[in-house]
Amino acid sequence: MISFNNLVETVPITEFVKLLKPNASDLLLKDVFRLRHRHQVYLFVTLNKDKITDDQWIYFPELRFKIGRISEMKNFSKEMSPDGKTSLFIEFFCFEEDLVWQMSKEDLLILALKELEVLGIKKEDVRNVYHIKQKNVYPVYDLNYQIHLQKIKNYLDGFENLFYIGRPGRFRYNNQDHSLEMGMLAAKCIIDGKRYDIESVGNEEEYYEKGSVPNKK
Repeated sequence: MISFNNLVETVPITEFVKLLKPNASDLLLKDVFRLRHRHQVYLFVTLNKDKITDDQWIYFPELRFKIGRISEMKNFSKEMSPDGKTSLFIEFFCFEEDLVWQMSKEDLLILALKELEVLGIKKEDVRNVYHIKQKNVYPVYDLNYQIHLQKIKNYLDGFENLFYIGRPGRFRYNNQDHSLEMGMLAAKCIIDGKRYDIESVGNEEEYYEKGSVPNKK
């Protein structure tokens, strides 16, 4: 058993509830098992090419693609790649039972090169490939998830010294800046000895991901 005065946790809420002792009720665990996540498989591919696209990231929403999104890191910052080289971060969204989750690095690379052939990438352009798998990345918002999630939150809110935050901790599709704000608010709760409304973080009706900066002459 681990003793603590306060606990700030970012474990996926579906896993965290199952770690608690004494165990949560069987009825509550039924709600836990009804929440699902999408997993992700990543290929980070370094290339003997100066550039592939002008975009930071590109989504592939068509069902014919297994790839969900690519990011060319050099387009975020030139410091991300050596001169004359570039790299692609290739993401596959999947469930654990999907073939993509089971595929080897080599087979995934063959699949990715086939789907990205329109970009002119050939196997001989590839310098190296890194294969990463991550579970519980995206909460699945089905028609009934809020019903099950609220029951779990009601249970966890009964622990006065528990602060569950972030996308996995709250089963909430928020952005990184929102997760950081939740962390700072959790720290403020502990320092001030009072509860602030973590649930309200990121609930703005309007959210902007782009803007313009005046040219400096």
